[in-house]
Amino acid sequence: MELAFDFANDGISGDWGGKAYSDLMKGLDYAEQHYTFIDKTRECTLGAGFGGFMANWILTHTNRFACIVTHDGMFNPESTYGATDSTDAKSVQQWSPIPSIQNAKTPTLVILSQRENRLEVSESQQLYTALQRLNVQSRMLNLPDDFRWQIVDVPAMVREGRRRLPPEVHSLCFFDHVEETEACDALLCSGTLQYVELSIEEVIDRLPQKPYMIFLNKVPVSSKQGFFTVETFVKSLPCHIFGPDDLGRAREHLGYALVASWPIPNRDFVVLSVNGMEKVQMVGEAWVLEQESPKEARDPRLQ
Repeated sequence: MELAFDFANDGISGDWGGKAYSDLMKGLDYAEQHYTFIDKTRECTLGAGFGGFMANWILTHTNRFACIVTHDGMFNPESTYGATDSTDAKSVQQWSPIPSIQNAKTPTLVILSQRENRLEVSESQQLYTALQRLNVQSRMLNLPDDFRWQIVDVPAMVREGRRRLPPEVHSLCFFDHVEETEACDALLCSGTLQYVELSIEEVIDRLPQKPYMIFLNKVPVSSKQGFFTVETFVKSLPCHIFGPDDLGRAREHLGYALVASWPIPNRDFVVLSVNGMEKVQMVGEAWVLEQESPKEARDPRLQ
């Protein structure tokens, strides 16, 4: 443990874009070589804080990733000196992504938070402006002070989320029933929609305000759509299987745009139907509200 601690501090600390960066790339090289299920053409890197800086460094030093998400990461050391732990101005400047910004080619989502206390929001804004000037595919997501998240998940995850949630945080709520949700800016439903009788449209329409973003995770989709029975170790449960076009129709009806979709690996399950056992795939999607009325509009967020 002591050796690992010394290595982490003496070998990597302060060497932001050096050993820290090369260690990450070597770790990914190893994973790609030893895990055949990894699709090298669909890899994404994302990080916040120091991870946000590392995402910016990766953006300007390699094109191996399909996309990048950078959240409140340092981009301009000269403007952030004094807000970091380093007291060596030359060392801070050494790891600036700016001189290599011309190398940036990867589609990037830049996230900035108004609650970030160590870095000015201008760091993310400078990066986004640079990417736009270089015609790099990019969008910026601005999370205002009062941005409200609601997460609907299975009871065990909800209990753990509530246990870990600091009492002073009021912008994040956990629910194990989608019918309990209230007005929010971002709604995450993970592994729950199949157990409610309401359609996705009915779930969203009952809210006093449409969420700006919706994340649907672990949604069962199959050509054998309808209500089926899922056999568990404890009991049988009714389960709503969505058709291949159901999510698209709901998205269009509610006025959302699809910004990302993904399969859930190793989460296929089997339902009992009149034709016997049916295999069902789990998928996920991220939606963003295409237009907000002037009354509903908040601070500009996605640009």
